Amino acid sequence: MRALASITSVTRVAAVTWATLTLGSCGDPAVVVPETLAVVTILPTHGASDVVADVVPLVYFSQSVGDTAAAAAAVDLACLGAPPCSSPTAATCVAPLIAVTFEDARAQVATITPSAPLLDDTCYAIVVGEGIEAQDSDIGPLPVEVRSSFKTRP
Repeated sequence: MRALASITSVTRVAAVTWATLTLGSCGDPAVVVPETLAVVTILPTHGASDVVADVVPLVYFSQSVGDTAAAAAAVDLACLGAPPCSSPTAATCVAPLIAVTFEDARAQVATITPSAPLLDDTCYAIVVGEGIEAQDSDIGPLPVEVRSSFKTRP
């Protein structure tokens, strides 16, 4: 019996790698790892510093989001406290209320609009919760929570 295996495609998005693996043997059965929704980019980028206090963060998804209201509820902006952002001091701040909207026609970009400017010289995190579903039912939901932190300018 001769068995063959080949990787037909590999995709790396947001520190997660997906691969489609095709196995061949008697009858050529195929094993396919399903595609899932992914966060492609978050702006400001993770680790950014000197970010302006009136920033309007953006979250870019790999596919169109299905239920934009549910997706908006899964996106948050959290105040982490004073730098360094890798281990901030106790958070003595509260992030302003935010509005999360999908203004693009394809519902792939979430715009996070704070109700007030962010505090100067403070660490914040953008949190995108797992389970956000894609519009295409063949695409699986976002499998993990995605976090990205940044620091506002002094």
